[in-house]
Amino acid sequence: MKRSHNDEPGHGIVEYALILVLVLVIAIIALVLAGPSLEEFFNNLLGELAPP
Repeated sequence: MKRSHNDEPGHGIVEYALILVLVLVIAIIALVLAGPSLEEFFNNLLGELAPP
């Protein structure tokens, strides 16, 4: 019987690694784009939480 390409060892691991890399790249891009507004948000939050 002919062997399918999906039966190759390590095939699933490579797919999961590629998905993980894609998710990480998207997360990094989102953090870079949202960085200034996140910094402002946390600075305001810390200012509100600081003791008088």
